[in-house]
Amino acid sequence: MRSEAQEPADVCMCNNAAVPLNWKSFLKLDDNKKKSFHRLTASIQSLGISDVQVISTADVDVLSSSTIDKAGLAPCNHEEADTRIFVRARHTSLNGMKKILIRTADTDVVILAIAFTKKLEVEELRVAFGVGKHLRYLGSTR
Repeated sequence: MRSEAQEPADVCMCNNAAVPLNWKSFLKLDDNKKKSFHRLTASIQSLGISDVQVISTADVDVLSSSTIDKAGLAPCNHEEADTRIFVRARHTSLNGMKKILIRTADTDVVILAIAFTKKLEVEELRVAFGVGKHLRYLGSTR
């Protein structure tokens, strides 16, 4: 006889915590997702990578792996992440970045990437689309 399925656990997020063994169960709790996201966005500022720029949103604030002009980015009032991605991509292209990679599992983002490719004024726009063994890199170059 099978035992009842365990409820997802609430896990403490800290620098040296191990990844939960049952990741799918962990992510079933919205609070765990929020804590994980805030932990990841907080760590963006300490990446120390000079040739790559990582930009993310934490509530209405915009965080970056390097110092950037946040005019036009913060406060971020776009409800949909789909549109926030392209506001950031446009801002990045206007500030000198000519190669952009967007990572998503959302087909809407792929469609928006096709629509905005020419407006972004970049040499290369790539979209890493999918998850796991289904991850594909889609792209366009000028």
